[in-house]
Amino acid sequence: MAVTRVGSVYTYQSSAASGSFEVVIPEDASAVVVMCTGWIDGFTTHFDGLNFDSGGMDFAEIATALWGAEAEASVYIITDASASWPGAGTKTLYYTCPAAFNEGGIISCAFYQGVDSSDPIVATDTFDSTSNTTTATVEFAGSSPDDMAIGVATSYGSIVDADPYVSQTALVESSIYNYDSQGIAELLGGDSLAFSGNYITAAGCVLRASQGQAVSGVGLVSGIPELGQGTITQAQGVS
Repeated sequence: MAVTRVGSVYTYQSSAASGSFEVVIPEDASAVVVMCTGWIDGFTTHFDGLNFDSGGMDFAEIATALWGAEAEASVYIITDASASWPGAGTKTLYYTCPAAFNEGGIISCAFYQGVDSSDPIVATDTFDSTSNTTTATVEFAGSSPDDMAIGVATSYGSIVDADPYVSQTALVESSIYNYDSQGIAELLGGDSLAFSGNYITAAGCVLRASQGQAVSGVGLVSGIPELGQGTITQAQGVS
């Protein structure tokens, strides 16, 4: 069966170097995908801890796009094949970063069913940059019609357009927070995803399909907190 998003997509905004927020993991989820955007001066990765039990790195870092030599957009995953899988229900996602975010600090969390838990990734790609590029495309080889392409992008000083083409679905098009915004898109069977904005970078992957029952999901738009204070918002889709 095709990979399908289930439950809600959560977006949390904070420039702090650590934090946590609650999510509800659906009963039928087989993978949790966490996407982060923002700039931490001097570091090539966003997280040194990401878990549901306040200790360690339980997620795999799948793809990280760089602005110059620093991380800007990243994708992480955990599946129900992991010994650290939290199970269904209301859970707290904890994270630690190597330092506070100089810009951005937007973390989103989505849930998918029908993912091959033991071999979840078909392909990855990043769009790195060092200049004011206004469009970013991540491309994937080997995607099948039942696989799910998902990508995240960040833009400095403007809102990311996460569906410049009608074929892909925008899950997040956040407001500007700490100078940056975040956009997330998905496309079933997709071999590429595109985003537009200012000074844009992007990262993405394709989730490999296994057998399962497909159920449709919902998306989210987020609000704007004060810098250094976390705010999580949950809503019904991006128009």
